[in-house]
Amino acid sequence: GYVDSPAVFLVAVQRTLAKMTDLPSTVCVLQYADNLIISSETREDCEKASIIVCNVLAQAGFKASKEKLQWVQPKVMYLGHIIMPGLRVISMDRVQMIRKMKSPQTVQQLQSFLGLVNYCRSWTPDCAIHDRHPKSVIDHKAPPKMPLNWTDEAEMHFTALKKASTVAPSLDFPTF
Repeated sequence: GYVDSPAVFLVAVQRTLAKMTDLPSTVCVLQYADNLIISSETREDCEKASIIVCNVLAQAGFKASKEKLQWVQPKVMYLGHIIMPGLRVISMDRVQMIRKMKSPQTVQQLQSFLGLVNYCRSWTPDCAIHDRHPKSVIDHKAPPKMPLNWTDEAEMHFTALKKASTVAPSLDFPTF
């Protein structure tokens, strides 16, 4: 496949959406890769905007996935978050993935864990303190399957990071 396909697709959708001029002023359309979210102050404006967006994309040859479609809902799942008026929380699927992770044995497993935790970083108390030590055991020149030099201290911070990423305070709207 073509290496830049996702970037090319992203730009093509952006250019298509930029042509829309008749959206209600209260509407916001956000795009992340092939995911779109349409928000508005009223259900009517959201429905009108959703129809406009779908028609514009269809006329340009794009197709939508019925499985991913969440039509004019007050609560939606978007990029691993549950979004509703005034609130954004981490999905329980994401929380369960973190909870189920075992202590990493390889560079790749640790990077996978840190990626999951980093996704929830805004909600995680002391994330920078706890992820510093596990990161320090990674030899960035080592192949992904290389065993880690895992220490008791790394395990302590790994466990603390897992707990901090999956407890109630980390599931609320982040406060900056």
